[in-house]
Amino acid sequence: MNQLILDPGTFRRLDILTRTEAGMPLHVFSWQKGIQCWGRAEQQKVLVLNVPTPDGYCSEMMYLIDIANRIDMDQFVKKSSHPWLDNGEIPLEKVYEWLVWHEIAHVKFGDMNAWEHFKKKGFQLAWREHLKWCTELRADRYAWGKIAPGKEMPSFSKTRESREAVKKFDATLKKYRNDFELLRRDRITPISTNPNEYVPWFHSEGLPFVQTVN
Repeated sequence: MNQLILDPGTFRRLDILTRTEAGMPLHVFSWQKGIQCWGRAEQQKVLVLNVPTPDGYCSEMMYLIDIANRIDMDQFVKKSSHPWLDNGEIPLEKVYEWLVWHEIAHVKFGDMNAWEHFKKKGFQLAWREHLKWCTELRADRYAWGKIAPGKEMPSFSKTRESREAVKKFDATLKKYRNDFELLRRDRITPISTNPNEYVPWFHSEGLPFVQTVN
């Protein structure tokens, strides 16, 4: 298996990024074969240790950004579920950075609350999948703009069907622009970048880095 492995230095750099840009610590989970997810944001609140307060330290339930400790690059490239982006065109040294920026975008755009917002406006459950792809397209564009500013995002599939799908998602983003702007988080408060503070409970006994054999 062709793997990209998260190393401690990359983790530290990206942890600072999520703390600064999303106000959340970065959590690393152990990827297993068959899992087609290498990153996620705000899935559920989890216990975070060493949260600084005026009176000392406490524990707090917080949302996190999660990334996998390794990525199956063959699966990542060949089974891209987003036809508007060719994952194989993401430089190998920037794959983890792109992944984290993608999740930061979901946080900044308030995507966790998107469905509840539109459901209250009368949208039916069948529309939820369409909404999901709209937010995925937007997050991919945001992340690509961070790792390759000024460059066009390379498409994975150039079929007419994929182009039509992107047009539909773009039309939704344009039509409901005001709604999406309401969901956007105007201000995100950064948290401390001290690695000994805001420690996810899962990391209390160490991070699950993959051991490599030289």
